[in-house]
Amino acid sequence: MKTIFFTFILLLLPGGFFLAAQTGLPDSKRYSSELYIYKASVADLRKLNLKDNDPDETMLQSPITSYGRNEPVPPLPRGNYLL
Repeated sequence: MKTIFFTFILLLLPGGFFLAAQTGLPDSKRYSSELYIYKASVADLRKLNLKDNDPDETMLQSPITSYGRNEPVPPLPRGNYLL
């Protein structure tokens, strides 16, 4: 009887750890509290619009400013920007 009980427990324990590891953290941040604005070059705009490429890390090299998520977008001079 004890052997069956311990076998049952040993089979349930790893399953419990697996299920506990799959739950999300309820209070963790999933995004930054700041939003960043980057200046877009003409070459970047060509990649995005004419060649239908997705934005990549090379386009995010020159941040202009940042602002909080609950704040309005700061005034910017005319131009092309990535948020």
